[in-house]
Amino acid sequence: MHRESTTCRIQVSWPSDDISDLCAIRRLRDVEGFPEVTDSLRQRWAEEVVKSFSSSPNHDTSIRSWDVLVRRDGSVDAVFSEKKSPGFYPSRCRIPPHNILGVDEEEKVKRAERFALGSLLYEVMSAKEPFEDLSDDKVQENYSRGIFPEDVFSMAMGPYILGCWSLEFEKEMERLIVEARQRPMSDRFRAYARAHPYLLASQILGGAAVTASVAVVPVLGLAGFAASGPVAASAAAAWQSSIGIVQAGSLFSLCQSAAMGGTAVNGIIACGAAGGSVAMAATGAAVAGGQTEFTPERMKEMFLKLYRK
Repeated sequence: MHRESTTCRIQVSWPSDDISDLCAIRRLRDVEGFPEVTDSLRQRWAEEVVKSFSSSPNHDTSIRSWDVLVRRDGSVDAVFSEKKSPGFYPSRCRIPPHNILGVDEEEKVKRAERFALGSLLYEVMSAKEPFEDLSDDKVQENYSRGIFPEDVFSMAMGPYILGCWSLEFEKEMERLIVEARQRPMSDRFRAYARAHPYLLASQILGGAAVTASVAVVPVLGLAGFAASGPVAASAAAAWQSSIGIVQAGSLFSLCQSAAMGGTAVNGIIACGAAGGSVAMAATGAAVAGGQTEFTPERMKEMFLKLYRK
C-alpha cells in the first residue's frame, strides 16, 4: 500500500496592500528581498520555531504532520497534528532510510522529526528549500551520501541545523561545550577573538554566542570591550573597523554595555540559549579546543566524519 507524504512545511503571513488580501499566506521566497526581512528577523523566526518544537515533544511511534506559520512581527505558530501518520515527510525534510537503521522506533521518530526541523530552519535562514532545484530522488541521494547545501556550513544557525541532520554531530558539539566549561577559557578566547573578529561578530549576531554566564563578562574584556569603549588593537576595535558600528548595530552596544557593568549580559545569554546548546557551539567548541581556525571547512569535515552514511 502506498504511503502518503506527511505535511511538513513553513509559510509566512505577510500583510498585503491589496485590501482583499490583507493576510496573504506566502512562501518564504515570496518575501525574500523585502526590506523588513532582515537577518535578525530570520534569526528570531528560527529561534521561535526551535522553541515551538522543543515545547511539543513527540512520545508516539509515528511522525507528526506539522505546519509552521511565521509572521512579520517575528512571532511563529507551529501546529503539530495529534493524528498518527504512517507516512513520511517530503523528500527535502526526510531523513534517508539508512540513517535510522538499527535504532528502535522511538529513536527513529525522534531522528526523523529532528531532521525535518533542520530542513525547515535551513529554509527560514536561506529563503529556499534544501536543493530546491533538484528532483526528489536526487535530494534523497544527496542526503544518503552526506551531501548538504554548502551554505549551511557558514550560516550563523548552521551548527544547530547540522545537529538536527546528525544527532552524532550534535552530541560531539555538546561534548565540546561541556569541555569548554571545564577548562580555563581566557587564553583560548583571546586567541580566537583576535584571529576572527568578523567571524565572532557574525556568530554572536546569529545567536551563537558563548553563553556560559561565568565567562561572558570576562570574555568581553578579553575581546577588547571596556567601560571607556573598544580598546585599541583589540578584537572589539577590529570588529568595529571591519564591519562598522552601523552594521554591528545593537549587539556592539550590548557588548559595550555589559563591559560597563550593565544588564545587557542577560540579553547575550538569552540570544544563544534560545536556540539550544548546539546553536552556540561553533564558537564554544573552537574556544574549548584552543582552535583559532574553526572555519566552515573544519565544521564540514567534522560533520561528514560523524554523519551516518
